Amino acid sequence: MDRSEYFRRHPPHCLAGFMALPAELPGVSFDGHVSASQFDNKGESGPTIEGPENIDVIFALSCHCGGKSHFVHGFRWTNPDSPRMPVFLSPLALECADCGKKTDVFDSDIHGFEAALGYGTATIRAAGTRAVFECSRCGRQPLRVYVNLEYSDDLFDEDHPEFAGRQPQLFSWICLVGFCRRCASLLAISDFECA
Repeated sequence: MDRSEYFRRHPPHCLAGFMALPAELPGVSFDGHVSASQFDNKGESGPTIEGPENIDVIFALSCHCGGKSHFVHGFRWTNPDSPRMPVFLSPLALECADCGKKTDVFDSDIHGFEAALGYGTATIRAAGTRAVFECSRCGRQPLRVYVNLEYSDDLFDEDHPEFAGRQPQLFSWICLVGFCRRCASLLAISDFECA
């Protein structure tokens, strides 16, 4: 079975409110999520230890009305330990720039590996009033939104029968990327570790 193709054909439930079409973002790499095991010691004496491969799948999100641009709603937060790196927290929603419909896209309390298996959330979550994500050059603009989902290759192992049939919900990382048409920039909206 081609696992990448499986995930492209089976988007997770959090994307059900959208038309989620498999996409590519040439030249974009999703930082820190290497395919090779960090314990791979090839070239050194001793055994080679290999971990599971990761599968990255990208979807372009469109509204069911056909609208392809959205305003991204979430929560701005500045970590006191890293004040120069503000982050955009979940729950996140997309507001269609054409019809105005607002649809939830990711909530760290519900979506992703740990939440889907009932282990709780793997990341910080916000509450209160959502803000709209803004392009650093153009301000508040509707964005073409892409979602990258990372899956562990071991989700199909027979050693884990609890994963059977639930694999699309068990992504270990999610990244939202926006394309601002006004300045033709790709913007890192937010990313969350889910396992």
